[in-house]
Amino acid sequence: MGNTVSNMLKSITGADAEEKKKQIDDAMTGLRTAAEAKMDSFYDKIELGSDSKLIPIEKIVAQFRFLQCQVSKDPAEMKKQIKTLISDISGGHWADAIADTASTIIDGLIGSSSGGITEKSSYCIAMDPLGGVYRLDQYYFAYNFKSQGLVTSMQNVVACLAVKSSIQMASLTSDALRLVVNDSFTSLPPATRARLFEHVSVAVLQVPLSQEQIAATKALAELWEKENGKKSDAEEAAKARLRITSNSEDKDKE
Repeated sequence: MGNTVSNMLKSITGADAEEKKKQIDDAMTGLRTAAEAKMDSFYDKIELGSDSKLIPIEKIVAQFRFLQCQVSKDPAEMKKQIKTLISDISGGHWADAIADTASTIIDGLIGSSSGGITEKSSYCIAMDPLGGVYRLDQYYFAYNFKSQGLVTSMQNVVACLAVKSSIQMASLTSDALRLVVNDSFTSLPPATRARLFEHVSVAVLQVPLSQEQIAATKALAELWEKENGKKSDAEEAAKARLRITSNSEDKDKE
């Protein structure tokens, strides 16, 4: 279906105004249909549990779909909407981290999908405010128009599907949980990922971390805070130098 839409878009530039509008409408219908079909297929795979390599789910508890034909070249408002929806369905203390990851994915899609369909899927596990552990599957679809004949009418089509499910915790091991938490939040500092794993492991595995694991997590957190503190001190020193320079210039003018 993606190739069919691409061929339709390539033929639009040479058409007259009336024919061009009809072809644009047909292309948009094709893109919407393609995006909906992709989201349906992604949802079916989750519901059927067809990917045996993923952490198995127990029940799907929530989902949302987003599909937008973006007129503006600036995707900021669209990103804000998707980020808010992801944050809302995620809930809990991890919502911002998951939403930030979604925003990064959207940036990558918008920047790389010129003239063709680009897709991205991801999944992570997280914990809600009541201590329940869930799996969040996300699918993203993007198509950027590169035909100059479409510039004033449409810039891109973006779709997103998020599915929230409870998981079968009996199937999890400590190593599997550690890897999933680490890979789910690659944009976060290592120390933060370690703390997230600490919280989830107690909730999921029902086994407290060993003293060695706690010590390792604490050491990692302290290292991060130390390095982050150095950056903050350097920034403050730079700001102070700017203030001194600015004051000196003001006195010279007087």
